[in-house]
Amino acid sequence: MKNIVRVAVAVNEVTPGNPNANLASAQLVLAEAQSCNPDLIVFPANFLVGGSSADLLKNKAVSAAACDALEQLLSLDERIVVNTKTGSPDSLHPEKVNILAGDLNLTIILGTPKALAEELRQSKLEGSNALILRSCEPVTAGKIKQWRDTAKLLSAAESCAVILANGGVGESTSPNIYKGFAGIYECGEELAFNQDSREGFVICADLDADIIGASSDTYVTYEPILLHKKENLLRPVRKNPYIPEDRYEADAYLDELFELQVASLAGRMKATGIKKAVVGVSGGLDSTLALLVSAEAIKALHLPASNLVGISMPGFGTTDRTYNNALSLIEALGAKSREISIREAVLQHFEDIEHSPENHDTTYENAQARERCQILLDVANQEGGLVIGTGDLTEEALGWCTYGGDHLASYNVNTSITKSMARLIVKRLAESSRFIAAADILLDILDTPVSPELLPPDGSGEMVQQSEKILGSFELHEFFTYYFVKYSMAPSKILRYAIEAFEVDYSTDYIKDALKTFIRRHLAGQFKRACGPDGANIGDISVAAAFYSIPSDLSPEFLLAELDGEVWVR
Repeated sequence: MKNIVRVAVAVNEVTPGNPNANLASAQLVLAEAQSCNPDLIVFPANFLVGGSSADLLKNKAVSAAACDALEQLLSLDERIVVNTKTGSPDSLHPEKVNILAGDLNLTIILGTPKALAEELRQSKLEGSNALILRSCEPVTAGKIKQWRDTAKLLSAAESCAVILANGGVGESTSPNIYKGFAGIYECGEELAFNQDSREGFVICADLDADIIGASSDTYVTYEPILLHKKENLLRPVRKNPYIPEDRYEADAYLDELFELQVASLAGRMKATGIKKAVVGVSGGLDSTLALLVSAEAIKALHLPASNLVGISMPGFGTTDRTYNNALSLIEALGAKSREISIREAVLQHFEDIEHSPENHDTTYENAQARERCQILLDVANQEGGLVIGTGDLTEEALGWCTYGGDHLASYNVNTSITKSMARLIVKRLAESSRFIAAADILLDILDTPVSPELLPPDGSGEMVQQSEKILGSFELHEFFTYYFVKYSMAPSKILRYAIEAFEVDYSTDYIKDALKTFIRRHLAGQFKRACGPDGANIGDISVAAAFYSIPSDLSPEFLLAELDGEVWVR
C-alpha cells in the first residue's frame, strides 16, 4: 500500500548500570520488532544503561561500554533511530532528522519530552511531521494516562505523528518506580499502546503519510524509495471514523453536534430577525432531525413553539407509516401543523408538460420534489420564516437530491451530519428526557427504512424504494467520503482501508462496486453542491461549496482506472 510507514517501538528489560546485559535484552526485542518488517525502529532513552543509573552514567567504564553496545546494536539494523549529534548513546537535546520512508520525507524531532517542551515554547517545530519522544522517566499515579492524552493532543494540534518510547522495565525501585510504556499516535488517533514493568515488549503500527500530509499545512516533497514489503495493515481502521470510539466520548460528541446545530440555526434566525422556521416533515430520519433542531432553536430564542411550522406534503409514494409519524411528531412538539397534498398539483403539472403519470421515470420523481420545494418556499414567505434544509452530508456527497427540489433551502442544519450520525443523534434524543412526548414516534422513525418515497407503494402499502438498495450501504459511502474528502486518498487505498474495516460485513466485490458508485456520483453531483444552501460546518469535514471545491466537469475515468489498477500512481 502506498505511503505507509511502519514504526516499531521496542522496550527492552533493563539491568541498571550493565550495558552488556542490556545489549542482550535489546537484541531480543529487536528480533521481535524485525518480525513485523518495520521501516523505523525506536528504543527508549537510556535503554543500555537504565534511567535510574544517575551519577553512574559518569563512570568511564559504564559510559564506554554503553557506546560500544550501541555501536554493536546499530550494526545489526540500519532502521534503528537514535540521536546523532553526540557520541553518547542518548542526547538530551532535540534535533531534526530527515528520514526517507516510503513516499514521505519524514522530518523527525528526536529528544526528551522536557527538551521538546522548550522547543514547542520557542516554536521551533515548524515543518516537522513526526516527533519521536525517547525517555526513561519514573512514573506516578496517573502519569501514563497524562502522557497518552498529551501525545494525542500534540499529534492533533501539530497534525503530525508522535512516537512515545519510555523505558524502565526492570529498573531500580528506589527512590522511584519505573514502568516501560510505548505509544504511536497520528493526528489525534492512538494507533498502538502498551505498558509493562516486568517484561520487555514491542508495539508496531502503520503511519499513513497521506493522512499526515493532508492534515498538515507543510508541503511535503515526495521521494520514491523502496519500502519494506507489507503483507497486512498494522493500524486500527474504524467503520465510523466520524465518531470517537470510546462510548462516553461518542455520546458527548453527539450531544455537542446537536447543540451546535441548534446554535447555528438560532444564530441565523437572530442575525436575520426572522422568528419562524418552516420544515417539510416526511416522517423520515433527516427531516426529523431538522425538526428537532428547529424546535430547540425556537425554544432557545424564547419564541412560542407555534413559530415552528411543520408541513406534511403527502405524494404518490407516501406510506401510512411515514405520513402518521410526520403528523404525530409535529403535534408532539407543539408546532404549527399544515398538511398540503402535492398529488393534484403534480398531476396538473404532468398534464401541462405532457408527461404520463404512468411513466415512473426521473421526471415523475423529481416533479414531486420540486413541488414540495415550491410549497415550502411560498409558505415561508407567507409566514415570514426560514425554510430549514434537511439534506445530510451522506446525501450531499452522493448528489442524492433533486436539483431545485430538496437541494434548496434557506439554511441547512444537517450539512455536516452523516446519515449514521443523524441516526445516533435522534436515538440519543429519543432516549433522553428532552422530547418525552415524542419518544415513541422517534423510535419508530428510527426503525423505518430510508426512502425518498417518490414511487407508489406496493399492493400491501409498503414502500418500494429503499435508498441503500439503490446506492449501496450508507456506512460505506460515509467511509469513502471521509477518506476521499479529508485525506484526498487514492481510490485504491480507500478500497484497502474499507476492506480492512468491513471485510466481515461485505464482500470485496460489493465494497469495490460501492466505491465505484461513490466516485461516479460524487463527481457528478458537484454542480449541486456548488450552489447549495448556507449551513455551518460543525464536523470533521464538509462538502459544501464554502469548504470544498472540485471541478464540476470532472470525469470519473481516471479515478476508476486507478481503482482498477489500470494506471500507476506513486
